[in-house]
Amino acid sequence: MKTNYKASCRERIDQLLPRISLTAWPFTRHAMLAVTLSICLSFPAVFAQTTLSLQFTALNNQAYEQLDSIRVCNLTHPGDTMLYFPDTTLILYYVTGLSGGGNVVAEQTRLSLHAGNPYSDHTTVGLYLPSGGNTTLNILDITGKRLSHWTGFLERGEHSFQVSGGVAGMYVLQLLSGREKCSLRLVSACQSGSDLPLINYVSGQASASSDLKNSLILNDFWFCPGDELLCIGYAGTLESGFNISPQVSALHVFQFASGIPCPDADSVLYEGQWYHTVQIFSQCWMAENLNVGVKINTPTAQTNNGIIEKYCLSNNANSCLTYGGVYLWDEMMQYSTVPGAQGICPTGWHIPTDHDWQVLAGAADSYYPIGHSLWNYTGNLGNDCGYHLKSTTGWYSNGNGTNMYGFNAISGGFYYYTGNWAGGSLYTGFFTSNMETAQDAMTYGLSWVYYEVMRGPREKANAMPVRCIRDF
Repeated sequence: MKTNYKASCRERIDQLLPRISLTAWPFTRHAMLAVTLSICLSFPAVFAQTTLSLQFTALNNQAYEQLDSIRVCNLTHPGDTMLYFPDTTLILYYVTGLSGGGNVVAEQTRLSLHAGNPYSDHTTVGLYLPSGGNTTLNILDITGKRLSHWTGFLERGEHSFQVSGGVAGMYVLQLLSGREKCSLRLVSACQSGSDLPLINYVSGQASASSDLKNSLILNDFWFCPGDELLCIGYAGTLESGFNISPQVSALHVFQFASGIPCPDADSVLYEGQWYHTVQIFSQCWMAENLNVGVKINTPTAQTNNGIIEKYCLSNNANSCLTYGGVYLWDEMMQYSTVPGAQGICPTGWHIPTDHDWQVLAGAADSYYPIGHSLWNYTGNLGNDCGYHLKSTTGWYSNGNGTNMYGFNAISGGFYYYTGNWAGGSLYTGFFTSNMETAQDAMTYGLSWVYYEVMRGPREKANAMPVRCIRDF
């Protein structure tokens, strides 16, 4: 095997560091961004680095929309980061081939940038230690030569350091604490000051908790292939979001239009019936409940017999024409347990996940945005998202909504597993494709009396209407 020993600066740093990093390249003259993701590994380790490139752009219907910024949240290994226009490309670095096999999983020790990279004068670095001990922070050049360092005993908890000076160029900040080793890339844009970068301790806070997640603070960002990412684009006062699990480099397009037919598919023909579509920012939904399958009456069970079976509300066949079919969770999923499965939806569409619904609720709410931590709770959530998703007619005692975005949720009730039809014009509910337990699945409900949406587990033995969402 022939080995090329001529390596670029970036490659030489790659060879030095067992870590994960993320950088938006290339730097521009007007705005430079280098957000670095680090991972702490117990060494020794044998690793190989791979990259994914996520490019972002945006449309408003068919017209180009300039993004102001992009937030990317890892829903699998919680953490988030930001891109600011004109930098709209995110490069994910991840490590495979570690001894012991499997993908990298973040340990508790964390080293992260809190501000400024590239930095023109100084930058702030955060450190979290799950246990106290002697700690060393080294600043290395690209050859691995130590230029400066800080050594001391640190308590368990969060600490911050300031890095300043150094001629313009790339450096490596290396943490050594016990058996842990973490590294970050630093980029200096200094035009004056010390020739050598300096590191100084700023502050610290002992902590009894290892939970660093704060939905309002951009902190560490960890990535492994298969992780689910929530991407949120901002343009002026608007926001738009979608969920992806990237496996390959790709261009991703935010959509800022809402309440219109999906631009490239205003309707869908499925099993002899046409369904309207509605674009709600970056999500394309069916605008009607699904009505597919052979009608059977309750309490006869829908079974895994190769035939899609449906109930009609109150066992009245005409109600399926108005409210769509009603399906047990297993039948809806076509006996898959994988979140986001196609289920009984047409090809190219799927049963909405819990995260799909969270994005929809955030898009429809006037107060709590997409990605807010509130959407992870159960109970009545939001300020007015349910009000904006409900239809303008048909709800009990004029408990109608605005149908602001064209989702047009109609009240029709559901089949309760005890053998009764419930809800009527008071309520409608939708299963997600996410199981909570062997008996329950996460569900979203809308009520005549509430402006919020109701999120919580319900028995899979209930039967509910179905909305499909198009694959992103």
